[in-house]
Amino acid sequence: MRKAVPPSPDFTTILNARLNAIAKLDPGEAQHIARLASRSRERYEPNAMLPAASAWRSPHVIATGWVGLAHQMKDGGRQIVQLLLPGDVVGLGPQPMPGLVAFALTSVATLPLPEIHNAPADDRTGLAARRDAFLAEQCFLHLNHIVRLGRSSAYCRVANLLAELHWRLAQRGLATSSSFVLALTQEHIGDTLGLSYVHVNRTLQQLRREKLIWHEPGRIVHLNTQDVIAAGGFTPPVQLR
Repeated sequence: MRKAVPPSPDFTTILNARLNAIAKLDPGEAQHIARLASRSRERYEPNAMLPAASAWRSPHVIATGWVGLAHQMKDGGRQIVQLLLPGDVVGLGPQPMPGLVAFALTSVATLPLPEIHNAPADDRTGLAARRDAFLAEQCFLHLNHIVRLGRSSAYCRVANLLAELHWRLAQRGLATSSSFVLALTQEHIGDTLGLSYVHVNRTLQQLRREKLIWHEPGRIVHLNTQDVIAAGGFTPPVQLR
């Protein structure tokens, strides 16, 4: 039987879901969020470099697409230290370390979001009030990534990443209870988890053999969700406020 296909909501719906997960938007805030969609967007093709956060006058929100924040190695390799999804904000808070570069993992569109950084006295978007929750989630994701890389097997790393991505995408209406569209290639997964392409491929095959995951065309990944969470040792945080 064919499984449910993950939804594809528009940007306003995604951002509303993100903000409502922190604190319910009132009608006035929701109207202002809807107006954000009319702002001019900057667009990037896959593998294009995004400007450094310091080059922007204000934070930008990912309207569509996935972005990788990476450290470029001297040997030409890279370590992806953060994955940014639709509804995430670039340039919010201090940069984790100097020399990081942001690049488009897929086709990407961003738009300015100054309200989340410095809210004017008449701000009605509700973004500034939720800024601390965005930063708290970033901190949680960074710590989870450190633990994932530090003491985990390849099997645990891949399962943890899949569980994390499912949780994050579900927050913004981009996943069903057991499926989502995985925009990462196996090379991207390897760059994120410090694994070779061959190791990633073998680990995904093992997860498939154990019926923890399976695929459909269009990069749709189905999860045996609770078993993947257990295999990866992923513990979603309590609601961040």
